[in-house]
Amino acid sequence: MPDHTTRISKEAQTEISRRAKLTGQSAKQLIDELLAMGEKYQPSPSRWSEWTKSQKIDENKIEKFLSLQQIIAVAKPPTTIVDALILDLWRMESLKHWADNPIDHSRLSITSKLKYKKTSRTRQQILDYVNSKMCNPNQLLKDAGISWSSLYKQYFETENFKKAIDNRLKELTHQNILYKPTRGTYELELTSFTERQWLLIHGLTILPPSRQSSRKPRHGYEIPPLIDILIP
Repeated sequence: MPDHTTRISKEAQTEISRRAKLTGQSAKQLIDELLAMGEKYQPSPSRWSEWTKSQKIDENKIEKFLSLQQIIAVAKPPTTIVDALILDLWRMESLKHWADNPIDHSRLSITSKLKYKKTSRTRQQILDYVNSKMCNPNQLLKDAGISWSSLYKQYFETENFKKAIDNRLKELTHQNILYKPTRGTYELELTSFTERQWLLIHGLTILPPSRQSSRKPRHGYEIPPLIDILIP
């Protein structure tokens, strides 16, 4: 089973640490056990309650953490695809900026002809754009009616989608690809990516939707992080 990065509340973290010390287990072992128990007893809340009491776990404190069990179990589209869709919102504006401000290759360095300009998009604009792209059938498969949202229906019906976008925005900002001048607003330097890099980004956004499978041969995409694709 692949590893997952999970955010939990401070209360849940405190309870997990306390329980781990009492049992001699590592926090990872306890979390794995909790997730397994949550899945096992999900149809029967009374059995889950009995287990938490037998393990002397504060059921109220751990409740927020247990709700994450469903989030973790929900399959989601590749992170690289999501990143590409976020950035694609700036693609046409960036390409126009390159066309209007060409590089003078007769000089040894980038000349003043190339104007540096950051333009902004709101969080809501980004959410709406990515959601629209993922909910509409892929332009290469319109007849089949296949979209990312139809393959990952459970994912798009929950709050997971918004949380995932927020996490990717945070990561893209951390990588200095996007900038966050004010809360809820993100900027991209229009010359951050070359025309070739924009082709790669757009190519990722139009890949036919695919879902990972445990069957062999495996289906689905195993794509490197976007930053590794764009920077050789």
